[in-house]
Amino acid sequence: MTNTLQEAQSGALIALFYMMVIVLFAQTTVGLKLLKPFVNAGRLSMSNYLLQLKKRLRHK
Repeated sequence: MTNTLQEAQSGALIALFYMMVIVLFAQTTVGLKLLKPFVNAGRLSMSNYLLQLKKRLRHK
């Protein structure tokens, strides 16, 4: 049981670390240039999510 808790905590900490690195990298000039191609993919994903949510709420 202890190993499972430790694995869950370490996984969450590693994910948090990766998110922080990406956010800090995105705040640099080089990071902005390298991440710019992913902007449209992010917008598309968000639009898709919102449309699916709207559809689900309408059918309830």
